[in-house]
This record gives sequence, C-alpha cells and structure tokens, in this order.
Amino acid sequence: MNEKLPFLVIGHRGCVAGEPENTLRGILKALELGCKMVEVDVYFVDGELVVHHDEKVDRTSNGKGRLDSHTFQRLRELDFGMGERIPTLGEVLELCLGKAEVNIELKGPRTAAPVVSLLLQRQKRDEVILSSFEWSQLREVRELGDWTVAVLVRHAWQFAEALELVEKLSAQWVNLSLGILTPASVLMAHGRGVRVACYTVKSLDDLKKVIASGADACFADDPEMVLRFLCDT
Repeated sequence: MNEKLPFLVIGHRGCVAGEPENTLRGILKALELGCKMVEVDVYFVDGELVVHHDEKVDRTSNGKGRLDSHTFQRLRELDFGMGERIPTLGEVLELCLGKAEVNIELKGPRTAAPVVSLLLQRQKRDEVILSSFEWSQLREVRELGDWTVAVLVRHAWQFAEALELVEKLSAQWVNLSLGILTPASVLMAHGRGVRVACYTVKSLDDLKKVIASGADACFADDPEMVLRFLCDT
C-alpha cells in the first residue's frame, strides 16, 4: 500500500492508538493495516533485548519499578495490556522481517552492541534501521558495521549538529520532531542526501503539516487514520 502513497507510514511502537504499545499484538495490527515499517524501542536487560519505551514499567504494565530492576523472567510475568507480555527484539524481528522493515530505537545504555550481534545472526541488514537520541550509540553502531542509521533530533538547536553527524556517520535518515519540522529543514536534509521522517503524527492536522513539509515518512500512533486519509486524497 505504501508504495502508492506520498510517503512511508511507520507504525509508532506498533499501533499505539488502539493496541498496547510495543507489543506483538500492536505490531501485528500495524502490519495488517499495511504499514511497511514499524518502530520499536529496545533496552538490554538481564542479558535480553526487550522491547519497551519507558525506563519504568508503571505506565505500560501491571508492575512497578525500573525496567532494569526486574529479571527477564519477572518482566515476562507482567501484563503489558490485553494480556500481552513484553516481547524480545528477536520475537519482533521474527514477526516482521519479510513483511516490513523495523526501525529499532536504541533506548537503554549498552544496547548498540547486543542489537548488532542479534541482527548479524538474522542476516537481515537491509530490513532494519537503527536510531537513537543517544548519538554516542549511533557512533558505536557505525563502528560495528555498515548499518542503516537514523539520527533522532528533538530540538531545533540540535539540527545543524545533527546534519554534521549525518555526514560523519553516512546516515541515511534524520528523524525530526513535529515541533521543529519545516519545509526548510526538510530541504536542508535532502540537500545532504538523507531522508526525513517526522515523529509523531497524532491527528490529521499533524499529518497535513508533514505532507506540506515534503518529508519522506511519518511515525503514526494511529496508522489506520493516516493510511485512510492518504488513500482517500
């Protein structure tokens, strides 16, 4: 479906609007809707790569405390919504690869090396993007091989430095927050030869701003709304 659309629609943490975030159920829903890429967040906890956004489990599960204060076994016992268990990155890749690309955001410390190690086992280098707000982790990723990299940018004052990092890392994407996205910033990024993704579309007004900017992709909490609008226009 996305091949006919003006830009790539990425399921943000799967399908946040209607399903538990960063769960296999939510990711499957995004795939069923037609997303050709899904985004997940990854921490390295107790020797396992687990898919979760927050440092704590309080908001997303029936448990409490820091993610890294739990054993992997204990994390698997928690309910992350609708009976869903916290998935491993390996399980996400098993579900997605061959159907959609996976944008892996490196969240926790010391995550880059174990993620790369897992991807090397899967031999699916061309179906994943490694992204992070922690640019030191992206530098480590580049030292570990020729991976598709996305530089995440939250603030406007970071943008010039981010473009310099894009060149140093030979990154393929720069991902901008909706608040700093402008047609000018997209043109500048395109001038450096990189694609632009915007996070996070939550409404039709957000979507229209992304379309007007000329960006190449958007992260969507509700991919169904975005895809329906794009297909109807």
